Amino acid sequence: MKDELDQAVTVLAGESPILRATLTPFSGLERTDAARLLGLLATLPIERQRQVVEALVGEAERSFDLDFGQAFRALLHHGDATIRRLSLEGLTEDGRLNLIAPLIWLLEHDPDETVRATAASALGSFVYEGEIDELPSARALTIRQALERQFLSDQTPIEIESLAFINDDTVKGYIDRAYSSDLEAMRISAVFAMGRNADPCWGDTVLAELYSDNPAMRYEAARSCGELQLREAVDMLARMIGERDAEVRFAAAQALGQIGGNEARAALERHLESEVPELREVVEEALAEASLSEMVFDLMAVDPLDDSLLFDDDELEATQEEDEEDNDLESFRHEFREYTDEDDDGDWPDEFLSLD
Repeated sequence: MKDELDQAVTVLAGESPILRATLTPFSGLERTDAARLLGLLATLPIERQRQVVEALVGEAERSFDLDFGQAFRALLHHGDATIRRLSLEGLTEDGRLNLIAPLIWLLEHDPDETVRATAASALGSFVYEGEIDELPSARALTIRQALERQFLSDQTPIEIESLAFINDDTVKGYIDRAYSSDLEAMRISAVFAMGRNADPCWGDTVLAELYSDNPAMRYEAARSCGELQLREAVDMLARMIGERDAEVRFAAAQALGQIGGNEARAALERHLESEVPELREVVEEALAEASLSEMVFDLMAVDPLDDSLLFDDDELEATQEEDEEDNDLESFRHEFREYTDEDDDGDWPDEFLSLD
């Protein structure tokens, strides 16, 4: 008798739309069922297999109650490069450490360039975790070395983007080397990496690329201006919101939101009534981000360790004594009011009449 997974694959053999209910049996697979998955899908035409995996990726993004992790891991061994790449995309939110080894293997050995690039991109999230001390240093070093080997041998853009989370002289040298490349794609990735690297040393380069003739370069330059919070870029970013290229316009608006300040907010507010709904939405989100960053800045403006805000021992003791005196005085006033209530025609107590 067929189990749910077999039945689901049988249903998927047709050409009908792929529904969530049909994909549910792929969630929470045991390893034994995941191991059978390649053979089951092999009964479908390759194009249909791709459609199924693409549907799994989309459903994983929409439905947090479904876990296709084991299915995606099994499909990393599929013979079709498109399916391997899609499976990597499905594992984007999987931060388990036992994913590192398969990612490095694909980075170094997969014959397809797009799969290697996707693996490199996935490793970037682990690089970031290493930089914020949420990954064991030995694992972080292993990932770094793998990405460095691949960058130095293949000279492909994605490795430099993943390495860019590391802010040291070696990685900055890699970024500079990529920016000096004759390949436009490599130079564009270098500008992306400059923003991710978050080092002020890239400011002048990123500002200059806002004037590039290549829309893809202007897009990455705008994005990096936001990451680096370059206030010098506000005027040019404001003009870029008026460009024809939608992606460049959106990147400029988002960057202004990250930079914040009165000039950036004014530039964004001019587009709140835009006839383009997508631009209005981006502008609204950018203004919200600008407001949030300004609130954070206000909180950070007060240094809790500022000596002028601290009491020394004598000042603290004097303040405490003043508080005690204030409390005594207030207590006396309250007692006095009780005795001198205007509505009370009774006699005052003897202690208030005594001259002793």
